[in-house]
Amino acid sequence: RMIKEGGKDIPARIRFGYKALLGRAPRLDETALMEKMYEETLREKRKRPQDAAKLIAVGDSKADKHLDPADLAATASVATVLINFEETVTRR
Repeated sequence: RMIKEGGKDIPARIRFGYKALLGRAPRLDETALMEKMYEETLREKRKRPQDAAKLIAVGDSKADKHLDPADLAATASVATVLINFEETVTRR
């Protein structure tokens, strides 16, 4: 959803993820940290596409073949961090 509904640019996706999972907008420092993590993960997955393929193969749903696997893997990594925030767990 972060890719399809969040927008094309990474800050917009991060804002979408925060609002969807935490019910609030991210602070500037949080956005910067998540952007850095996204960019580092994207670089890693572009160098090792087989790792991106493994990551996006996990789960019940099949990955959308129209999406870039490295981008999807990097975005999924950001989403995983957001899901694991204490703030997210407490809210549920």
